[in-house]
Amino acid sequence: MERRQLGPTASDVGVVGLGTGSWPTSMDVSDGIACVRMLIEAGGDLIDVNADRPRWEFAGQVLAASGLRSETFVSVRSSGGPSRRELLAGLDRVLAGLNVDHVDLWTMRGWDARLPWEECLAALTLAVTSGRVHYVGVEPTMPWQAGVIGAALAVHPGRTPLAAVTARQSLLERAHHNDVEGVSSAVGASVIAISPLAGGVLTGKYRHGTPADSRGASERDGAHLQRYRAAWSRPIVDGLMAAADGLGSSPGALALAWAREQPGVCCTVVGVRTVHQWRAALASADIRLPSEISAVLDDVSARAAGWDTTDV
Repeated sequence: MERRQLGPTASDVGVVGLGTGSWPTSMDVSDGIACVRMLIEAGGDLIDVNADRPRWEFAGQVLAASGLRSETFVSVRSSGGPSRRELLAGLDRVLAGLNVDHVDLWTMRGWDARLPWEECLAALTLAVTSGRVHYVGVEPTMPWQAGVIGAALAVHPGRTPLAAVTARQSLLERAHHNDVEGVSSAVGASVIAISPLAGGVLTGKYRHGTPADSRGASERDGAHLQRYRAAWSRPIVDGLMAAADGLGSSPGALALAWAREQPGVCCTVVGVRTVHQWRAALASADIRLPSEISAVLDDVSARAAGWDTTDV
């Protein structure tokens, strides 16, 4: 698997990361261990933990049972709070749940309007200097927030630089792509792309209905996925299916390849519900999109977004 540098840091990560967003509802510990081992064997290392208690505690069990913590790059995303104290207390809860004393990347999700900028910067810096985390990132509500935080960290020599900006990025999620890439590039951070398959819609599984065992059939995820299953998205999925047929590949593999090739992206995080899905995601790591196919997909995606930008 290709590896890419993480922003201005001395670390690199594999271009495909393991997302744990559906854990533990869809996997048991043995399945989780299998996924972690497959990731390491493929040459990757990044494991993304969305900071929700059942997920981080289950991920901690998997990492402990696998014995592979030292070979992984653990990235934790947690929501911002109204103060430095709340931010760091939230991080400490995640560390305790994972049963580790540090993680490799801590990403602050969103932005609490009550939080002063200096409190945010102080929390991110203290998390590094105290040894809780190695690097910091942001998952902004609006791209400019990443620019402000990244620039503020950069102008203080004693503060850690912003390593990554995390954002939804797929053929069905184009609205903020250029802004996110532009901001992250300006501050020297990498982009970590999440939801590159748009909840599985870009695999083509929902073209003719909703499989009973899919995320779209669940109460929690079904409503969210409807925004990707509206009429505007059909030309994109159809175009992806046609490209996959022509190249003898799968639409999901091509969607992941497209996301990896976007400017500034160092890793695409793929949330999987089964070991089989994870095997397919890893197999896509070596696929390269022909430039003409990439251009066609770009065009189809942009035109579809133009038809109904409120849904993108």
